[in-house]
Amino acid sequence: MPGLIAHDRKYIGGTVWTKSMGLNGVDPDEVSPYHRADEITKPLLIIHAEDDHRVRYRQAEKMAKKMKKQKKDVTLVTLKDGDHHMDTEAARIDMLAAMEKFLEKHLKGAK
Repeated sequence: MPGLIAHDRKYIGGTVWTKSMGLNGVDPDEVSPYHRADEITKPLLIIHAEDDHRVRYRQAEKMAKKMKKQKKDVTLVTLKDGDHHMDTEAARIDMLAAMEKFLEKHLKGAK
């Protein structure tokens, strides 16, 4: 969250997103998944496009690294194209395939 909020300030209307999410006056570290990784108890799937200009790919890498360091179950899937909105057909297919594989692994036998 701190990185995303700082990144938003560079753009026109950059504070609009933080206002709409109710984050004005909130300490970004308090709501950041990265800073609260120790609270994550379920397997985590992170799907991120390398050319995402909205959220830097490095943030996904850092989150996955932190989860692994804490010996948590994390899967990072890197999309070669598709940007933040998974604009390309290939990105959407890759995203859905990754989700299917992840869910099959983690929900197999679940009731």
